[in-house]
Amino acid sequence: MKIQNFLLKLSLTAIFVVATGNFVKAQTGNQSDITGPSPTDIIRFNNQSDVTGPDPTGTAPFTPITSDQVGTVKVDQKQYQSRLIQSTPSIAIQLIEAYNGLEFQEYLELKLYGEVPTAEEISNRLAVLSQETGKKTAVIYASKVEEQINLLTVLPNENLTANNPEKLIATTEDKNLIAQNNLPIIKKIVPISSAEFQQEIETIQDNLSDPFFAPRDTYIGAAQELYNSIIRPLAEDLENNDIDILVFVLDENLRGLPIAALYNQETQQYLIEEYAVAIIPSFGLTDTRYEYVDLNLLAMGASQFKEQSALPSVPIELQEIVSSPREGVVFLNEQFTIDNFTKQNQEAQFDVIHLGTHALFNAGDISKSYIQFFDNKLSLKQLEALSVQLGWNVPEDVSVELLVLSACQTALGNREAELGFAGLAVASGVKSVLASSWFVSDLGTLALMTQFYENYTNIPFKSEAFRQAQLSLLRGEVFIENEQIVLADGSTIPLPEEFQGQNIDLSHPYIWSAFKVIGNWN
Repeated sequence: MKIQNFLLKLSLTAIFVVATGNFVKAQTGNQSDITGPSPTDIIRFNNQSDVTGPDPTGTAPFTPITSDQVGTVKVDQKQYQSRLIQSTPSIAIQLIEAYNGLEFQEYLELKLYGEVPTAEEISNRLAVLSQETGKKTAVIYASKVEEQINLLTVLPNENLTANNPEKLIATTEDKNLIAQNNLPIIKKIVPISSAEFQQEIETIQDNLSDPFFAPRDTYIGAAQELYNSIIRPLAEDLENNDIDILVFVLDENLRGLPIAALYNQETQQYLIEEYAVAIIPSFGLTDTRYEYVDLNLLAMGASQFKEQSALPSVPIELQEIVSSPREGVVFLNEQFTIDNFTKQNQEAQFDVIHLGTHALFNAGDISKSYIQFFDNKLSLKQLEALSVQLGWNVPEDVSVELLVLSACQTALGNREAELGFAGLAVASGVKSVLASSWFVSDLGTLALMTQFYENYTNIPFKSEAFRQAQLSLLRGEVFIENEQIVLADGSTIPLPEEFQGQNIDLSHPYIWSAFKVIGNWN
């Protein structure tokens, strides 16, 4: 392991070129044995306390940096991609973890402390989570490099969970399974035309985000091709290992994908029909702790805005999600202020915070992305500061389990906007975020969110509870009839007056594939 880490440091120092300055020196004072700092000293890994590195400030796993410190780390992209292709799978995973950590650190303007997780630590952690939850998770690293897609998949370490330590991880000869310290890593390289691949991404994004419910034939072809490129090469391995949940670490070419809507032409199923899915910025930036929560909710939002479109379903949405057996408090319109939000979170500990409001992830720096409150906008940068104030960024404390933003919109195809979206859990300091990549109809959001909370009351896993809500819409078990939304159990919600006489196709992926679980999937 020492040799492996040494090689990693050599690889990283050839790729990450760091500008001089006190900011760098403060983070890397113990790395005098190598030329320049190693990212392994500035990226936190808070999943297991015994591998968490020291915080030079003695405060928290991440702290804000000033604007003049942004851009201190530069990446030789060509060198990085070359090393990624040539490295062993274990080293490649650490390269991706280090690169993503630095990328999010730079965009979110945060110092991140700790160690880059090794593939072995990731596999072992997945095994522990499998024991705790009864759900088996695979972490899939998908990177577009030149004219190919690199797929690296880490499976739970069966030696920690299987009664038979000799259990086979894979059964076919062409899987390119890497056995290192009994560590299951699957590596696949998929040749693909960059132009065609980009066209497929734009096709599925443009058509599924179309508020006029694009016809199936406009997006299904791209959904099939993307499934064939990203999922099919791993399908047999995932099935043989009884995987339940797919957690994706995606690079900038892939982060905007509506991953749940990738389509398996052979089985005639969307990916969400096969697996629960989630995305994470990196494993090392994700709080993977599993805790059963009682769903104590803070529900806040607005139905009217000065500069944004109205959300007439929000009052009903907020009341529905705190209805029995769930407990919570509701603050609407004039009560939905940044000051009141801060006050409520200082006075009580909430498991889930639901915000029925607009959130925009725009191109440009972090200050241009924000959550809309009734009185003002809370920028992503301000959210980071508020996270520190409320203590959400200290993993040893009781964490907010889930932050829900029910009316988001992201500048799809823009690197900064997608970084902000994918980095929401890191920026906010909460364990997970549920948010949409594009603005979904108010009525569709009401149906999906209400069904999700009904499921989450009984299914103690965020990604699975949300998957079941998506499936209920997809399969027509949640629908609109007689001026009511009919939920999967037959209960009904009256439509707001603004939507009387309206009916929309809740089964369309425009509704259910926009939303993603970001961060902790358990």
